[in-house]
Order: sequence, then C-alpha cells, then structure tokens
Amino acid sequence: MSLKLIASSLKLLLTSGLIKLLSVNQGSQYYDAQVVLAERLCLENIISAQNAGAIALNYLEVMELPLKNSRLTGVVCQDKLTGQRIALSGSPDAVIINTAGPWIDRVCQRGSKAGHQFTIGNTNKNGGTKGSHVVVNKFPGAPPTSLYVEAKSDGRPFFIIPWLGKYLIGTTDLAYHGDLKQIKADNEEIDYLLQEVNSVIPTANLKRDDVQFTYSGVRPLPNSEGKKPGSITRKHIIFDHQQEGVDNLFSLIGGKLTTYRHVGEEMVDQILRRMKRLGSAYPSGSPRSCQTASLPLPGCILPQDKRIQQTIDEYGTSLSIETICYLFSVYGAIALEVLALTKENPTLREYISPDLLDIKAQIVYAVTKESAHTLVDILRRRSTLAINGHYGLNLLPVVTKTLQQYCGWNLQECDRACADYRFYMEHNCIPDYQLCPQLLP
Repeated sequence: MSLKLIASSLKLLLTSGLIKLLSVNQGSQYYDAQVVLAERLCLENIISAQNAGAIALNYLEVMELPLKNSRLTGVVCQDKLTGQRIALSGSPDAVIINTAGPWIDRVCQRGSKAGHQFTIGNTNKNGGTKGSHVVVNKFPGAPPTSLYVEAKSDGRPFFIIPWLGKYLIGTTDLAYHGDLKQIKADNEEIDYLLQEVNSVIPTANLKRDDVQFTYSGVRPLPNSEGKKPGSITRKHIIFDHQQEGVDNLFSLIGGKLTTYRHVGEEMVDQILRRMKRLGSAYPSGSPRSCQTASLPLPGCILPQDKRIQQTIDEYGTSLSIETICYLFSVYGAIALEVLALTKENPTLREYISPDLLDIKAQIVYAVTKESAHTLVDILRRRSTLAINGHYGLNLLPVVTKTLQQYCGWNLQECDRACADYRFYMEHNCIPDYQLCPQLLP
C-alpha cells in the first residue's frame, strides 16, 4: 500500500473527530476479507459436498464409535428430532474424520468395544475460549470503515465493523468450560466491549440499551493448560488417533475459518496418502488429491456477472432493485433459485416485514432446499432475520403462517417451534431477557 494512501487514511481519522488519539505516533490501513454470514458459508460448503456426491445428515448426534481390531467399524447416531438411532457404515477401508469443533472430545468419549463405552485416548484435545460480540445501530462518530484497535483496559485487540446496516463489536477471549449448547455474552463482556468503544470513540456514548443483538461462540483451540487465552495458538492440528490405538480416526483440533480450505486440503491429502500407503482401493474416477483450490462455492458470483442484470430485468417489475441486490448479497448465485419460487407462487414475493428486504420465498427455500428444521435454523442460521432489532421474535407470526401455508407445518408444530425459538434466543442471544417487556409473549 502506498504511503500516500496511508497518510490520507490517518488524516481522515485525525480530522473527523472519530477517534480520541492519545500518544499515537503512527498507524496504517490494510485490506482484509470479511465473512459477512459465516453460517451461510458453512452451509455452502455442505451444499458443495452434496454436489460432489456426499450425503449430508442434519441433526444427527454421534452416540457410539464401535471399535474392532483397532478400527472403527462405523458410527451409531441418534436423530435429535425423532429420537431414532441410525447405524452408519462404510467400506472396510473407510476413514472417520472428527471435525466437531468444540465437541471433538465429546465425540472421542463415545468409543465402544464389545458393548462397553470407553474414551478414545486419555487426554483432552480441546481447550476452548469464549468469544462474544455485540451488535448496535449506527452511533455518533461511527467509523465509515472497520477499526481494529487495542482495548484500553487490557490491551486486547478488538474490532468495530460496519455490518448488515449496523455495527459489529467484538470480540472477547475467555477460558470456557460451560454448556456448549447455551453460550451467551455475559454482563461483564457486554460492558467491556461497550466501554472500550466509548474509550476510543467518546462521542459514541454506548449503553446497554443500545445493544440490538449479541452472539457468542467457543473457539476449538488446542488444550493448553495454564496458558492465558490470548497466548494459545490459533494454528490447527490434524491428530491421527493411530497413536491411541485407533487406525482410521482423525480429529481436527483448532484452526480458523479464514484458512478452512487449506486445512481441508491438508486433511484430505494426508488421508489419501495413508490410503495409498496401505493399498486401499480408490473409488473409480476419484482424484488423487484434494481439489478445493479450484472449486468455487455454489453461490459464487462476481459483481459484474451478467446474470445479476438479467435478474433485475426479469423480476424488477415485481420486486425492487434493492431487494434483488440484497438477495444476491445474502445468497450469491443461489438467489436465482430463491427468486424462482416466486414464479410458482407470486405471494412468496411478499415482504416478511415492511422494514426489511427479506421475502417469504426465503423461508420456503430454507426448509425445502437447505435442510432447515427449526425456527432457529430459518431465522438465525439461514438468514439474517434474527438480527433485526427484535431478535426475530416480532416476525414469528408471519414466518409460521408461511410455514403452515407452504411447508406443511401444523399449528401445534409452529407453537412448539416458537417456544423453542424463544428459549434459544433467551439463553444464547438476548441479554436481560426479563427486562425487555416488548420481547415477552
């Protein structure tokens, strides 16, 4: 980057009054990639795998890993929606890859031999840390671009990023040993993030009432007893359980979403080398190395792609250009499939809410094409509907009516789903739930 560009960027920060600069002698601007919707990125990788022949099974929990003669013979799973147990098995040369993130140790605890449960290995592989984020509306002094600064209180880097018409602030980094199903930003984390923003941008004056949404996650870092969270490596480890007496199990420990393709390539190539060394048979026509470097995701599309203008021409009389462009920003090329539903049922063009660009077709598409089974799936994991200032709760009547009309859900299912959604949001996303009367039933 040129010195001229750096100088102009710093001048903007200095003269705009956005930042309280104390004893700052130098700084710089750099360009980075942002995953706006990490959930949809994960989903597109699943779809890509399905397109390549994989079978994706949603809502199955690993219950048993049967071991015989130092090899896992399959996986016994339980359908979390129906309670049904399912036994999965592959060829005699099959390899099992444990990429359960913060749950990898729990998977390893499900080993079974001669009907008796045992833990594969005798050490924990994970030592996760909790990262929390808050979302606020635009505030006085909000930066026009992302800021990456050090917290005044502890020196930890944090960011302030324009995101989905709001601002994303994060993240914390705390040792975590709690429930992986209910991970929520606590009061101390929220106060910490707001105070640090106010410190660097005094005009912000952010308060708890300004928080529109929160979310938290656990980084599946390598187990590092005694180390401070910030000093634990973010590098990944591909662990071969052969050293623990299981010849065909690999676990992925740590790693970052940023480098997931490289990690996947490394994992696949390592397993293919193992299979070749053991003389395992390759499926006919299969490649000899990972192909991820040359495979675009299903929704991949460039801004200048002619399909975008063609879609505007085709649907511009029934939907606003802003709505069409919004759908492309969320779905990429998959927006074409979402919009196609509106040809079959014109009512699916209707907006879910007057103040949102989302349309009813997105709800139907999530259920019929994207394996969404719950309202959390639909509003939180397939769309941005949960991040609208009311945690998606005000949208439940419209969403459930659409599900009844087009997806075969009955009233009892919808009532149960709404209760489950409220429970999830209360225990994972909404701070001070009881203090928000507008959110209560």
